[in-house]
Amino acid sequence: MKFTKLMIVMLLVLAGCGKPTPEAQAKKTAEIFINALDSGDIAKAKDQSSEDVQKMCDAIESSFKTPAGFSTSADLSEDAKKKLAEIEKEIRTSSFENPQIKEIKEVNERKYEVIFSMDYLNTTEIRKYFTGEEYKALIATLSVEATEIQKKDGKEAATKYMMEKLVENIYSVYTENFKNKEYTNEDSVITLEQQDDGKWFVTDIKGTNQNK
Repeated sequence: MKFTKLMIVMLLVLAGCGKPTPEAQAKKTAEIFINALDSGDIAKAKDQSSEDVQKMCDAIESSFKTPAGFSTSADLSEDAKKKLAEIEKEIRTSSFENPQIKEIKEVNERKYEVIFSMDYLNTTEIRKYFTGEEYKALIATLSVEATEIQKKDGKEAATKYMMEKLVENIYSVYTENFKNKEYTNEDSVITLEQQDDGKWFVTDIKGTNQNK
């Protein structure tokens, strides 16, 4: 079969059409990344990220934990573990909502910036409570009660008592605050760069006003 010049050109065009452009590849990586954040799948977000951004993802993962930080403690009752798991799941799935890519900018053929908007859960009141006087007073009261229990039943019983009471408090505070969630919409910029192996990674993420 003889190929005319026109047929060769058409074959080259078709071959080119089958290969995603750098912009399309960068956009796809950005979509995977922000959708992973939206669903709370931090491991998946890290798969699309450089080491520096993976550290940011680890910080986000830590933010999903409740203040006491003893979700998997063997000293907790099954009911307490269930309550903490319920709250942490709610934090994970509610912290980010409605991601939308707004603009894609080419820096060069191996580097793009993607501007996107996302709703961020407002946890100001929760943070305020757990750094405030009411929570400190609760800790002080529980410490006194735990000390009395330790005298009678030992350190293990005292520790378990205090932890169980803290879980009840954490569950109550989060549950009440989550009844009416408030969100703040913000724009952010993701930088994506193509690696030597051809894979695209998120190499930076920041607020649009961060450098202003």
